[in-house]
Amino acid sequence: FYANCAQAEIDEFRDYDKALKALQEAAKCLSRATPPSQKINDTLQQAMAEVRKVIDLQDAVERREFLAVIKLLKVKLEEQVGPPVRVWDLLALLVECLVSTSQYSEALYYLKVLAQKKLDWYQQELIERSLLDKLVAETGVNLEPYVSPGRPQRPLTSSTVTIDSDEEEIQEEFEQ
Repeated sequence: FYANCAQAEIDEFRDYDKALKALQEAAKCLSRATPPSQKINDTLQQAMAEVRKVIDLQDAVERREFLAVIKLLKVKLEEQVGPPVRVWDLLALLVECLVSTSQYSEALYYLKVLAQKKLDWYQQELIERSLLDKLVAETGVNLEPYVSPGRPQRPLTSSTVTIDSDEEEIQEEFEQ
């Protein structure tokens, strides 16, 4: 039960702190089981270790240790990332760090990887809008190709609107 709660905390709320607490409760319950399953305990301990790593990375970002986090995330992404950690959370954190350190072309690369792995990343708001706006402002790149087609999206760059009655074009700049 607690292991499922932990996964729900991550999947629905991206709250790795609460997920760790739920996994710790699962470990307590497992320790009282007769006989305790070593395989399940090992899996649970591994899951807790992975969640702790994500929490440590998030804490390092809050301390603005972006370069260290970038290095650790790149190594982590080369490994197989599995439950309860979601690879797109790591990619979003990496994009955040890259934008924060003005590494825009690399941020765009990893944003593309994120878009391929999690089609609704934009709607899920995995990356703060202010960071996306900064990325657009600094690169001039239209993020539309990175957003799943067919879904409503707010414009991030300039667009042209044609009015049929006057056949004039009105150039609108979206500053956000």
